[in-house]
Amino acid sequence: MTDDTATTWLFDLDGCLVDSMGGTILRPHARELLEALLGLGITVRIWSAGGDDYANRVAERVGIADLVAGYHTKVRQPSGTWALPDVVGRATERSVVCVDDQPDGVPGHVTTIAVFPFIGARPHDRAFARLLDELTAA
Repeated sequence: MTDDTATTWLFDLDGCLVDSMGGTILRPHARELLEALLGLGITVRIWSAGGDDYANRVAERVGIADLVAGYHTKVRQPSGTWALPDVVGRATERSVVCVDDQPDGVPGHVTTIAVFPFIGARPHDRAFARLLDELTAA
């Protein structure tokens, strides 16, 4: 389920955009999805419990850094959910979409798209292809 009013999509890194085993394999259709979002005027950001520098290095390594507007460290709140980065934290709930393989930690006031964890090379993974199909069908 995509949200056509969103202005920012915030992607988790490990297990979502890249494999959780080594952070070296880009999930199938990820680049095409990010390009489609940019083509729609949507800002793409990445957040990671590994930190913003780590997220930047991994994005460079897998070849998507040119599509990303910013990198953010995931910080756990006392409530158990992740705190949205300041740059999107003030946004309204309809303007942010979080894509995550562990959606229980995403704050409840934003649109969340849960994807199956991407553990390693799975060339037939269709999680992002489905999102891309929804975006291009609109």
